[in-house]
Amino acid sequence: MAERTSVSQIVQLGVETTEGTAVAANRLLPSLKIEPAIQQVINHYRALGFKFPTVTALGKNWSAAKFSGVATYDELVYLLASVMSFTAPTQQGATTAYSWPHTILSSAEDVVKFYTVEQGSAVRAHKAAGYRVVDFQLDWDRDKAEVSGLMVGRALTDGITLTASPTAVPQVPILGNDIEIFADDTSAGLGTTKLGRTHKGSLKIASRFAPLWVVDRLQTSFVAQVEKDIDAKLMLWAQADVGGMGFYTLSQTAGAKKFIRVKATSAQNAGTAIPYSASFDAALTVDKLGDFGDDQEVYGLPIDLMLVHDATFAKAIAATVINTRTAL
Repeated sequence: MAERTSVSQIVQLGVETTEGTAVAANRLLPSLKIEPAIQQVINHYRALGFKFPTVTALGKNWSAAKFSGVATYDELVYLLASVMSFTAPTQQGATTAYSWPHTILSSAEDVVKFYTVEQGSAVRAHKAAGYRVVDFQLDWDRDKAEVSGLMVGRALTDGITLTASPTAVPQVPILGNDIEIFADDTSAGLGTTKLGRTHKGSLKIASRFAPLWVVDRLQTSFVAQVEKDIDAKLMLWAQADVGGMGFYTLSQTAGAKKFIRVKATSAQNAGTAIPYSASFDAALTVDKLGDFGDDQEVYGLPIDLMLVHDATFAKAIAATVINTRTAL
């Protein structure tokens, strides 16, 4: 009997047309470690007079998958199309570069993508449909840029055959030295004033969707995922200079906002004279200023900012990724 070795457990995904209807998982995302896991509520009942449970019954049944890995320009759009929104990309002139816009509507439903995820090997494999990215985090410093988060999907189906010959998505990593941070007073001025002394940062979009459970014997898992109010924050560690301490001044004015752009621009081109890039624009207010401290022998502080809706900006966050993907 062949062993199901850990090293051979490949994970691949497919883009669904209808949420929860499984499709062939014909895409490989080689920079992402995706780890599907069974999620269940199993109820135990003990009758009077017994020391041990007398009945065990399955309640809810679903799956979840943690993901983590280096951030890449081509794989990033698969995550953002699920956690933010999906719009078909636009070709940049007659080049091989395509621009992918993503945003989150402040008061209407977003169009997002759902995925079928397969995991296994030729020995044994399983899959689940209806996966959405519910938690997303992008972390960066001078050394690297990494993504992590959580996907939630329907109950696992075991004993499947993996989709043959999936296509690997190109690997162009977002480097730490691709990134720059801007902070401006208006959305129209986004990208004007650089914060030249930030050391590291993270962008988090969490609690994006929740499973909807109904009482229906024909449903083996939840029937849909619905939008929730969002926990979305940006964290920067900045030197306590005029730029960093400007957030202390901002915190003292009720309703005051900063418009921040986190932009990565690669040395590699996606099309003629058009580099790979990824930018996140957000309207933010100060949530918390942390304790002063040391980083790399420099005095500074952590700055926690909360994403908020701005009427002029007409949103809280928008992202644009330029890569070579013509479609998911």
